[in-house]
Amino acid sequence: KKKKKNLKKNDMQTFIAFTLASVLLLSVCHDTQVNAQDINNLCYEVAWELNRPEGPRKQLLRPVVQFPQEHSLVQDKNCGYQPSAGTAIPGSGKWSTRGSSGGSHSSCKNVNGAGLFYAYNSPSAYSSNTGFEADRTAIGYFVVDENEKLHFVLVLDRPKNGNSGTFDIDINSPDLANKGVEIVLKDDGGPDQTTCRTNSKDCYAWQEDTGAGDFYWVWADCCTDGMALGPMPVSGFRFNMQLNLPRVSGIDTLRFGSAQADGNSLDFVDVSADVFSGNAVQVSAFECDDYCSAQTTCGSCSQASGCGWCAGTASCLPTTAMAWCENGWTGENECCATCTAKTSCGDCSSTPGCGWSFDRGECLSGTSQGLCADADWTKIYNQASPPNCAAIPPGPVLQTPGPGNTEQNSPVTNWCNGHGQANFGGTNRCNCDLGWWGEDCSSQCPGGVTNPCNGGTCDQATGQCTCPCGTAGDACEISGCACQDNTDVCYIEGAADDCSVVCGKNLASCTGTSTTSLAAGSRVAPGSMCACANGWWGDDCTNACPGIDPLTGEGQACGGHGSCDVQTGQCTCDTCFEWDDGAESCVEETCNCGNNGLCSCDADTGAKTCSCPGKWYGPSCGSCNCGENGNCNALTGACDCTNDAIGEYCDFVCTRESACNGHGECNPDNGKCTCDDDYVGVGDNACNFHCPANKCNGNGACSPNTGHCECFFGWEGDTCSVATTTTTTSVTTTTTTTTT
Repeated sequence: KKKKKNLKKNDMQTFIAFTLASVLLLSVCHDTQVNAQDINNLCYEVAWELNRPEGPRKQLLRPVVQFPQEHSLVQDKNCGYQPSAGTAIPGSGKWSTRGSSGGSHSSCKNVNGAGLFYAYNSPSAYSSNTGFEADRTAIGYFVVDENEKLHFVLVLDRPKNGNSGTFDIDINSPDLANKGVEIVLKDDGGPDQTTCRTNSKDCYAWQEDTGAGDFYWVWADCCTDGMALGPMPVSGFRFNMQLNLPRVSGIDTLRFGSAQADGNSLDFVDVSADVFSGNAVQVSAFECDDYCSAQTTCGSCSQASGCGWCAGTASCLPTTAMAWCENGWTGENECCATCTAKTSCGDCSSTPGCGWSFDRGECLSGTSQGLCADADWTKIYNQASPPNCAAIPPGPVLQTPGPGNTEQNSPVTNWCNGHGQANFGGTNRCNCDLGWWGEDCSSQCPGGVTNPCNGGTCDQATGQCTCPCGTAGDACEISGCACQDNTDVCYIEGAADDCSVVCGKNLASCTGTSTTSLAAGSRVAPGSMCACANGWWGDDCTNACPGIDPLTGEGQACGGHGSCDVQTGQCTCDTCFEWDDGAESCVEETCNCGNNGLCSCDADTGAKTCSCPGKWYGPSCGSCNCGENGNCNALTGACDCTNDAIGEYCDFVCTRESACNGHGECNPDNGKCTCDDDYVGVGDNACNFHCPANKCNGNGACSPNTGHCECFFGWEGDTCSVATTTTTTSVTTTTTTTTT
């Protein structure tokens, strides 16, 4: 180990006092305000596609607490102020919309931290100047200033890019009701309204008492538009928004800014605007301890930024608590042992936090957001819709064939026997390569893969060749009945070998061929001598199936989503499709899904069902699973609790016993506990650890994550009572005295 330089006694006392104060501050940070300069204390989760059957898409955001390098204020002075990159955003300051660099100019007006970040009108006029404006993009920032005031800042488009547009958004966040949240900045102004539904100009309608509102902007190509909304609490709330797409133009992407670890620049999370058709986005504001503790499996924990799974306590902890996990730590993006121990798809995909990778032939930890290693063809645990490991394409190609090896326990390199493309997770059907046919693409077409049907057409389902006029045979390899002048049909030999039997129309290939030597399963009407090509029916194969042009043969039989009966010409539609008389085609079945539910085809059951967002449930997403003390949010479906209830389902009231393990007072506004003296703890263990003042002998402080002592430098042991052994290097000094 490296030797540490010893501190002088006074320096050591100062160091211990400073460290004690720091650790004690951290030990109660879940009950106090968060230091805005430490972005690691705040973890905001953005979730979208909330009605996705396999679960919403999610990603972690870090709020913006410092000026990034790209910001206009870092680049140029305004009102005598020019912060460097990484400077904490102040709670207030002077801003000149005229761009005055001097601090005493009459144009310098007081604005809050959100106003400084928005940087309205300078240097780009009638626009924001954050440094990240982007073409056809709406960007949302969660900005926390040094006074721990949070604002939502929204910026629309980039100035002087030739693009104009409109933007309509609803915000519905009951967690912010009666919290003093207001519109603190309007790009280009405009009066407050009660609704913006019919407005054709910039409009701001915010109801502070309900935490809900709708907003509308119209901008020209010279400028941006936007606003700042706040102040909000820095954690413990959900922020829900939804676009009104018919009134959105000039915007293709919704983007969220996220501070990088050093705070000097930003990363971004992009969401395509079209996914918001009947859908919403939800941002949940956590403190990082709570964000981690909300992850209930190793798989979800290891995918959560800044968290790690402790097997010894079966809990998800911040990475800062790694040293206190005595058994089985799994860090961010590492694979969990509970998953890697599973050896089959069935065992793996039925284990929470795990997913089976067919291409790797192993069980990986994670969620629908991603697994701990790159993987294709996956079946991931989903409590609401358990995966079916048997619902896979046919013809798996194993990396290592052998006794006992199957696609359910060994790596798969391909499907369709390597001779086609598989629609994994959709229809699970094969689209065979040229020259191959069959459900699993295992059979060669007549004539071989290099010359299938000798220029004719090979039916992928049956292997039947339909031949050009004038050829015949199983592989179109022999001369048949000659093409007759001035006819649009083909002929085959009849009983008298006189080429008198009509068999198909004469198109690029004949739409029928002789049944002689054809394989079983060919499309032949009862008693007919003529086998029909796909898309044609009848005794002589001259009738076009629905969806096929009878003159050209172009189109798809039954709309491409069904099979045509060779005797009747009627369509039998594929799973999750139904016949439409008006369209004369198989069309996708519909669901009557309310409350932003998504109608989707369940590949496992073959039924069209509603996938409901949040806590909506039922055949039409019409029932709310939030109990008597909550309501489903109108935009996201998440439970908005009432009557001081807390929890994902609003299923218990915020009391000492229910939330604070009997050793603290619960704040119903945020569900946080203020612990009694001598108790610490966070998450499920809020106020659960007894930590009297002398537990760590004055040489350490209790960890709120574990209740164990965290020792100061120079001490160790369970109660920090053992002084660590240090090595002191003795230095001898020789003094020389000169006498004159």
